[in-house]
Amino acid sequence: FTFNPKYITKTDDVIVDAIVSNLKELKKFKGLGLEKTYIINYIGPNTIRYVGEKRSKGKPEEMLFDDVSSTFRVLKSMSVFNTNKELLKEKFSTSMFRQRSNLFAILLEAGIIIRV
Repeated sequence: FTFNPKYITKTDDVIVDAIVSNLKELKKFKGLGLEKTYIINYIGPNTIRYVGEKRSKGKPEEMLFDDVSSTFRVLKSMSVFNTNKELLKEKFSTSMFRQRSNLFAILLEAGIIIRV
């Protein structure tokens, strides 16, 4: 993946606003790899909550946009990246590293990152 040139110079707040507006319309996003589908239970200015479609009665996962924003600087500094890169373990917070596949799926669905 690489950061979408359209967003590379945008502030964290602008990028978060783009994520919120793009995903509110979709209500779902596709995961990476196994192509799981996630249902968005809640998306607001500070957080996104989602659950796997096949586990719709399960406990939703939550991602705070403050944590998501901290990943933008890391990803913008890399020309290309993927979810398996050991370098991310050192540069992402623990919570974001654990959720990196879903984070990338959200960023991809919102158009913030693109496949290369």
